[in-house]
Amino acid sequence: MSLGLTEVLTCLESTRVPEHLPPPEWADDVLIDSVTILGADELTERSPVGATDLVLVAGASPESIGCWLTALSLRSRAPAGLVIKPASVTAALRDQCEARRVLLIVIDARARWEIVFSQLQNRLERESGRAEASSASATDLFDLAEVIAEGTGGLVTIEDAEHQRVLAYSSSGKGADELRTRAILGREAPPDSMAWLRETGVMSSLRVPDQVIDVPAADPLGMKRRLVAGIHSPTGMLLGSIWVQEGAEEFPSGAEEVVLGAAASAAGMLQRSTVVHTTEGRMIRGLFSAHSEVGSEIAAGYFAIPVESDLALIGIASADDDALGAVFSLLELHVRAYAAGAVTALLDSRAYVLLPAPGPSGVITDWLEQMLVRLESRPALDGGRLHAALAAPVPGISRVRAARHEVDRVLDAVDDTSRRVSTLSESRTSVLLRETLDLIAAHAQLRDPRLDLLAAHDRDHGSAFVDSLRAFLVAGGGLREAARSLSVHPNSLRYRLGRAQKLTGLDLSDPRDRLLTEIQLAIRAG
Repeated sequence: MSLGLTEVLTCLESTRVPEHLPPPEWADDVLIDSVTILGADELTERSPVGATDLVLVAGASPESIGCWLTALSLRSRAPAGLVIKPASVTAALRDQCEARRVLLIVIDARARWEIVFSQLQNRLERESGRAEASSASATDLFDLAEVIAEGTGGLVTIEDAEHQRVLAYSSSGKGADELRTRAILGREAPPDSMAWLRETGVMSSLRVPDQVIDVPAADPLGMKRRLVAGIHSPTGMLLGSIWVQEGAEEFPSGAEEVVLGAAASAAGMLQRSTVVHTTEGRMIRGLFSAHSEVGSEIAAGYFAIPVESDLALIGIASADDDALGAVFSLLELHVRAYAAGAVTALLDSRAYVLLPAPGPSGVITDWLEQMLVRLESRPALDGGRLHAALAAPVPGISRVRAARHEVDRVLDAVDDTSRRVSTLSESRTSVLLRETLDLIAAHAQLRDPRLDLLAAHDRDHGSAFVDSLRAFLVAGGGLREAARSLSVHPNSLRYRLGRAQKLTGLDLSDPRDRLLTEIQLAIRAG
């Protein structure tokens, strides 16, 4: 749905600078389908702007805005309207906008861009909520149906709210009952089944947000057990529903959580256009990336996150850089079921979750442990292990980027012995040790050539002097324990250590030599 001039001006009533002249006659024909923010550095002819966009231009001079409009007009890509502050307004710019039929709205210099953006975006979303649910991208909904099917083991249909028409469904496989089959083929549920669902209160229960209904089998109607949830807008409007028929196996533990999270995801798909998704991507980068052109407060306004409230940031990593992407959609469903207002992102092969009003860290850790175990059971991970790092509390939106750096430090230091979920304070030793080793490894002059000599000797003669040194040092100088770890006699290990010292000049009785050697061996081990 679009916003006209009246809706836009009403939405900005509290921040708009009153105009002494009435809007031009053509302004009544302006329609706004999306809202975006551009900074001064983004005003190029390649700016992602369309003819139905309302663009909030932050911090740009009148001259740069004028040049930008000229460049866009040459390509017939001028926006529908601009929102600027008084410092960016000149008579020449007003004349240019009038000539090119670009609506110009001036807001108070004290207005915060993130608030203005949020007001307009929320108004657009309310209008979208009144549109038919079928206006969502069918491809997105079909993909979501497959994700739900994978997480529940069931057969999924997603329907609109007004006519109970099937909008998307998962692959049927075996075991589809008559209700599902007829619904998909006829794009409408059988009347007798619908009557039973109304009589048993299932249909009325769909109007209750954040609820999954466990519908028992009804053999006379050929209906198998189902998990059902309504899809609701942020204001509580029923947009549609998700129906998951039980397959050959019973629903696994956590299936209701998957359905609940999917309902939150489907709500966004049923409301947002492709342009909004593009904007959302920029806003996600605004939250998490230090190099984003979007400020963190603007991004917080977009996601309706209070700027000064406590938050929690979670980073999730896999040893296989590509593996996490394969289960990210399912991860999103689990997160949305836990906290509908959470923001998730997949950046540089790691997943990040920003939780508003997070609650106690212990509760988050328990939930994370359970979610990671469930994700690790998916075939896409091929038995791989996931690790999560938690930063909480994060004192306000301005600290989120620093919190991302904190969880990245923890994840960078993860190894096979690491806990599944950890914090920086809990992992301080491994984090600082890893960073110290990386710092030394980055400087060639700090590499001990004596160990290079010893490693070369091992390669040329088939000896195991480097492994023997490592075992001895890991065992804290305990000869018998080190010998057991290598499956050799203590006398054999004593001989190897003597030879290694003679070849390198190291003195293992000197604590400085032991410390240096252990550091150098740790660097070699990666």
